[in-house]
Amino acid sequence: MDTNQNFAELTEKEESELEGKYLTFWTDGQLFAIPIANVMQIVQMQEITEIPEFPMYAKGVIDLRGKMIPVMDLRLRLGKMEATYDAHTCIIVMNFNDANVGLIVDSVDEVAPIDEESISPSPSIGSGVASQFLKGLAKNSRGVILLLSLEQVLGDNFYSAFA
Repeated sequence: MDTNQNFAELTEKEESELEGKYLTFWTDGQLFAIPIANVMQIVQMQEITEIPEFPMYAKGVIDLRGKMIPVMDLRLRLGKMEATYDAHTCIIVMNFNDANVGLIVDSVDEVAPIDEESISPSPSIGSGVASQFLKGLAKNSRGVILLLSLEQVLGDNFYSAFA
């Protein structure tokens, strides 16, 4: 068996182990989740270099081991009030569409299994800005989990700001 075949089998195994698992985290008193497969690492809040003329939610960039990672404050992206960062605030560094990006959240909760069949569509009640950023809703012992749509949260507007 050649090395490429071994790598392909390993990758398939890793993907199947990650399927249906989500990183849950808190922002503005609500429990959110993103697929764990997108998460590269979680880092403590650190100095962010602001870049002028960026949208308010695009806080700037961090230097993560020599790589410049664009960072977004999820609260601001969802149209919520800005909060003071504290010891629990962290940055979830993700890979999405072959780009690395950081998402500032209030605190990380856990890795939780969420069965795809248990995901309900997000409600279309009212004109809440945040509903456009949701992929759906799920429930576990901790309550309702809001599943983020990374396509919407990290849309073209965010990436074009860093182009």
